[in-house]
Amino acid sequence: MAQPVRQVAATRLTIRARVSPVGVWSTIGVTALALQAWVFGRWLTAGDLRSAPPGDYQISDTRMAVAWAFQAIVATTVLSIGVVLVRRCLRERTVTFDAALYAGLLLSIWQDPILYWNKLYVVYNKNLPNVETWGPFIPGWHGPDTGGRQIYESVAGGSGLAYPIVMVWFWLQYKIYRQIARRRPHWSNGRLFLTATAIGIVIDLPLEPLFLLTGVFAYPVGYPPLTLFAGHWYQLPLLEVLSASLVLVTPVLVLRSIDQTRRVPWLFTTSSRAPTPARPLTRLLAGVGLANVVICAYLLSNVAIAELGGPFPGDMPSYLW
Repeated sequence: MAQPVRQVAATRLTIRARVSPVGVWSTIGVTALALQAWVFGRWLTAGDLRSAPPGDYQISDTRMAVAWAFQAIVATTVLSIGVVLVRRCLRERTVTFDAALYAGLLLSIWQDPILYWNKLYVVYNKNLPNVETWGPFIPGWHGPDTGGRQIYESVAGGSGLAYPIVMVWFWLQYKIYRQIARRRPHWSNGRLFLTATAIGIVIDLPLEPLFLLTGVFAYPVGYPPLTLFAGHWYQLPLLEVLSASLVLVTPVLVLRSIDQTRRVPWLFTTSSRAPTPARPLTRLLAGVGLANVVICAYLLSNVAIAELGGPFPGDMPSYLW
């Protein structure tokens, strides 16, 4: 009887050894990169790399200057975060959790068109760097009915290459969360998760209007009972704020918090089994996998939110739509 039990135990240990977190997440990362290359490759070869045509989009010089200044701030912040993380990796002689997450966020841009899988959920300033959407080249994407009008993607506005700016929000939320967790050690994991989500909402509520009021982008759809300034071009869907905290940031924050008690972050577990030269790449790929899954979940949650509908703002500026 003892022999079969030992064999079962040995089999389970073997399976656990083969199925490791870093192996699963790096595989997802490779898959995401392959899909990204396929989508962008088809888009580029189709000759659809075009910006919005010049036009009289009726935007004041002041708002245009503010929008460009805000773009510069976002780009500088994203670049600065990258520099800080690279220096940290060099100091610690390893790819850190934050660095892997940053790389993953940067390589999640290909999923942007998912936001308007079925309805026009976000529109971008056509005077800022933009390109014609690559949505038609994403498997299963059919897009909203825009009456023949073209959809344009922001290159570095509220999404796109600006995704890594989420790291600033992530670090601030994490710092506050850790302080509360230390002072309330008796709180359950569920209570701490809800607390972290609430912190994220409080952080995001003043940040979103900055992007909206500078004219970088706008939400043309918002369920009126749960939307601030409903019916106006600067409306803010509160369910989007909730999804950003609940789906995009807080799960990663909790995972990082758990990892503080480990010598090696859970995401990178068993990465030491890889050949030494391959370990940094393996960790980066795991970060790419994690970020792409989180971004996809966030975008799909907003696809569901968009289904609640809402009137298209009558005062939507022409430079946005």
